[in-house]
Amino acid sequence: MVVFESARSFFEQSGSGVDVLVYSAEAGSAWTLLYPRFSVAVPQPDVIRIPIGLPVARGDDRMRVFMNTWIELKRRDGTLDELYATWILGRVPETSSRRWSVIRDVLGWVE
Repeated sequence: MVVFESARSFFEQSGSGVDVLVYSAEAGSAWTLLYPRFSVAVPQPDVIRIPIGLPVARGDDRMRVFMNTWIELKRRDGTLDELYATWILGRVPETSSRRWSVIRDVLGWVE
């Protein structure tokens, strides 16, 4: 095991004999944008999830309740899992069917 001062120093030291950097998938995926010759590998089947915190002003209970409710709704409807799969795991989302349109489906103005 080799300790680096920063993640950047790992990526910039080519040929150092170190092949793997243990990092969170979220942060690692951001580094792969700067260093595309690297990719993120998420161990399966036991993916470790780390909770995230969103800053809210002290005493702003309405905003805290709103954010907690919004996050819970997005968790329940699968949006968070879909975003995680797309942006962190790099999976290509399935193509969805054509969206319904008043102009196309009701009025028939466009094809």
